Amino acid sequence: MPGNARFADLEALWKKQPQLAKTADVVYATLRTAISSGVLPEGEQLKEEPLAKALGVSRTPVRESLQRLAVEQFVLRVPSRGVVVCRITSRQITEFYMLRVAVDGIASALAARKRTPVDVARLRWLNARMREAARSGDVAGVTQVNIEFHEAVCRIADNSLLLSFVEQIHVWVRRADYNPFTIPGRPGQGATEHDRIIDAIEAGDHDLAEVLTRQHMQASHALRLRLLGDAAA
Repeated sequence: MPGNARFADLEALWKKQPQLAKTADVVYATLRTAISSGVLPEGEQLKEEPLAKALGVSRTPVRESLQRLAVEQFVLRVPSRGVVVCRITSRQITEFYMLRVAVDGIASALAARKRTPVDVARLRWLNARMREAARSGDVAGVTQVNIEFHEAVCRIADNSLLLSFVEQIHVWVRRADYNPFTIPGRPGQGATEHDRIIDAIEAGDHDLAEVLTRQHMQASHALRLRLLGDAAA
């Protein structure tokens, strides 16, 4: 279970939740955010009683939340240790990139059919922010704006289910180690790839927008696996 400092971070996340109802839904949202942001890191043991005490609730909503998180593979039950935060494996990285290639590709194709000049201008603005973060060496900033960019494409696609898939995938992306944007030159290259995707969306070329997005995701997947392999070696 986390030490005092990490408890403070968890409590801070809890205080940001709506104050109207401290239900299992809010406990779940708090724990999920804590895991996805690294406040509760991989391998962390999660015991009901200390968590309940930190959040000021009974053990019941904590237990229900851990069950929901187990279904989503954020936590798992380990013999002799109890519930722990799941580690992200190379297989899981490959699995969620398979989804990213398909889902983000479809989103770009739909966006090319539905875009407006305002939509395109927002994508260019986001990509300019990403390029500026790249120039300043702000890897965290590049990563965040990259996520905002791909979610913006999904919003242009105007498909709520598609957006929910992408947002779920991005939760996993935030948790995964071996960020490709730590590779020298990759942030700028990623922004250049975005430029080409934006051009295809603006032109209404849905086939090209999908192909470019799929290639963009495949490149990111290959780089993340390369970093994982380098770390293992």
